[in-house]
Amino acid sequence: MVLLTPWALERPYVWAEIGAAWGRRIPIVALLLGITPAELQIRPEIPVLLKKRDLLELNEIDIYLDQLAARVQLEGWLMDRPTVFVSHSAVDADWARSFAQALKERGISVWFDEFDVRPGEPIREALEAGLRGSEVFVALVDPEQPSKPSLFFELGAAIGMGKRVVPIVPKGLDPSALPLDVRLRRYLVRNSPEQTAEELSNALLAA
Repeated sequence: MVLLTPWALERPYVWAEIGAAWGRRIPIVALLLGITPAELQIRPEIPVLLKKRDLLELNEIDIYLDQLAARVQLEGWLMDRPTVFVSHSAVDADWARSFAQALKERGISVWFDEFDVRPGEPIREALEAGLRGSEVFVALVDPEQPSKPSLFFELGAAIGMGKRVVPIVPKGLDPSALPLDVRLRRYLVRNSPEQTAEELSNALLAA
């Protein structure tokens, strides 16, 4: 934050300090006293890069600080959100895609194979990197094969990595058909992709 007055605009060391801050990628906010933002914008000797910074008249500082506090709070909330890894079978691909997209629309960071495995990238390595880089493992239990080996291999890997595991099971499925690792955890019952995404996102943001 730099205080700019007509007097300061004539001092080379002021511009040197501002240039040094810009070079170090330090955010610059100019407080103006005795000159308005409009007047500063039309002065040809003012560096263009400064004209693109936040320019405030001194009596606006309280408003700016309130806005800055709100921005910092929002950015902190965004950084605190976990990444969700969505594991699914080919049978559930359509539902899983809509579910992953609904999570994204609710501000949740998602790893989903169709979104995150690039063309030509080895799938095994991409899956492992996605799983290791996530905090929450969501397992969509196949209604036809609730004990499918590939799903529960990933489930076991997620448990071994210390991930938070959230199974999503089909409506009407007899809980006794579920593996013990699923029955011992609080699972979600599958509704529409949007409803289930809403339930999960609420649970994650409340954690």
